Amino acid sequence: MNHILKAVSSEQAKQIASYGDPTLPVVPGLISEIAAFVSLAKK
Repeated sequence: MNHILKAVSSEQAKQIASYGDPTLPVVPGLISEIAAFVSLAKK
């Protein structure tokens, strides 16, 4: 996962291309992990 939360290879050209590609989804499982973290922090 890069710093914009998308899964791409470590190849620099693909990393840079991912910044402007809105069709790439965020890494699967990221949303559920964030939700679990927030849920624990609220307790």
